[in-house]
Amino acid sequence: MHHNNETTEIDYSATLATDLPNGPQKGHKIELKGKSIFKFLDNKIIELIDIS
Repeated sequence: MHHNNETTEIDYSATLATDLPNGPQKGHKIELKGKSIFKFLDNKIIELIDIS
């Protein structure tokens, strides 16, 4: 049985194409940083954890 973890860091960015109700307006830039942790067992993903 072979078990390991891999982590990928991700940077997201987007510009709103439309106004959000009670929120940011069209043209507002949104940026997020996060990571995904993949847990493998016998070369198959058994768990995925997304953190942002």
